[in-house]
Amino acid sequence: MTPMENDSLYRRMKRVLFGAPRDLFDPKIFHNISLIAFFAWVGLGADGITSSCYGPEEAYLALGQHSVLAIFVAVMTVATILIVSGSYSQIIEAFPSGGGGYKVATSLVKFQRDFLERGITALRPLTLKEVAEDIDMHESTVSRVTTNKYIQTPQGLFELKYFFHRGVPDTQGGTVSSLKVKDLIHKLLTVEDDGRPLSDQRIVELLRREHAIEIARRTVAKYRGQLKIPSSSRRKRY
Repeated sequence: MTPMENDSLYRRMKRVLFGAPRDLFDPKIFHNISLIAFFAWVGLGADGITSSCYGPEEAYLALGQHSVLAIFVAVMTVATILIVSGSYSQIIEAFPSGGGGYKVATSLVKFQRDFLERGITALRPLTLKEVAEDIDMHESTVSRVTTNKYIQTPQGLFELKYFFHRGVPDTQGGTVSSLKVKDLIHKLLTVEDDGRPLSDQRIVELLRREHAIEIARRTVAKYRGQLKIPSSSRRKRY
């Protein structure tokens, strides 16, 4: 058999065993790549077995007297990590703009950059519509993507829905985040005189005078209730 025939036979066997070559940048291949990582993740015990913190140790302890299987566990753990890592790297390469969650998180970071740098005092009002228009998605999709999803920030860990809230008008024609207003109310009531607690109307006046925030007394009462702070009559100490 000539070298050319050997090469041809090798190619035919390779095609039979592994199938035709695939284009990683073909969008249809995304599902196949995802399934590789998914089945490796599920079939070998999910994240536990591949965790560098506790997975391998717990797996070895579970072997008990069957320590000879430790080699198998080690080999399969390494194989799982390689498969998952390789699949994820290909997905990232083929889809650099990410999926819906990535796009929403990127948009939130853009809108709330001041909050990430300075904290809640710099949080701005934001609606689902604004983010949906920014990333060219439907509002319902943005709402679904942000449900039970969290993001780690310099200010701590937050649910994505935390960043969506209405605005409260200020005296300069703009709006202030309702979460910022709640934070200001909480701070005012934290330092109040227990013998002369601040009434809701007094809080309205302080917010207008010191922070240029226009807010109704009933709104202050609602925010105070959401903060689990009782009325001034119940906060008074004799």
